[in-house]
Amino acid sequence: MQRNTGDRQNSPKHFFMWHDYLGLRAMVARLARAGDLEQLQSSSQEPSPGFEEPTWCPDATPGTSGSNGQSLGQNLERSVCGFCKQNGESAEIYTTHRLKARNGRVLCPVLRNYNMASCLPAVAEQLLKDLQKTYSEKSQIPDELLIALRFIFGSCTLQALDLVDQRAVTRVSSPSGRVVFQVLGGSGRLYTCYTSCHYCPCPAFSFSVLRRNESLLCKHILAVYLCQAMGLCQQEQVSDQHMTLILSGKAEKDP
Repeated sequence: MQRNTGDRQNSPKHFFMWHDYLGLRAMVARLARAGDLEQLQSSSQEPSPGFEEPTWCPDATPGTSGSNGQSLGQNLERSVCGFCKQNGESAEIYTTHRLKARNGRVLCPVLRNYNMASCLPAVAEQLLKDLQKTYSEKSQIPDELLIALRFIFGSCTLQALDLVDQRAVTRVSSPSGRVVFQVLGGSGRLYTCYTSCHYCPCPAFSFSVLRRNESLLCKHILAVYLCQAMGLCQQEQVSDQHMTLILSGKAEKDP
């Protein structure tokens, strides 16, 4: 391939790409004659002072070795509670435990010690108000509210919704103004629920809510709240005497 250089070499107004303006060819030839070419190549591959590339180790943390950094990272993951940290607790508290175990069980003692009266009004009641408003407008529960119910109340949500569909919740009232809710369970047993103290006599409430503190409510109380919000409770009037029997646990329903 021939390069036409006649006109551009003589014209100072144009850049000629083949011209060695800096005299690099002559400098390289001079270094090669002096035997310094290999030294120049090796020095050009070394990083300049102050521009060293940092070495990266996936298990290392600043100021620690790789193994120590890995163990430190595991300890931090194992012993930091995000709930306590986000709520302003000191490091002496939130570094002593984790929020949840791998199976989803709550390990945080602060969260586990929240009683029903303080936790339910803060979260669930607002959700139920939103559900009541939406259901009154659209006559259905949107997916986002169903997801929120499942997130807050756990696996009993679907069972509670089944009880709502079966119209299993009855609001029992007496002339004196006393009101209780009775829920017909899947086994055919009638449970009297007390919404004022969030209590149900079913075994699931005693085990999951009271003993293990794994759930906020059982399916029967949740079904009561859902029926109240959706206006789907059955209505029944009983005498004051029979209401006394219901509250004392000696009767389930007025004949």
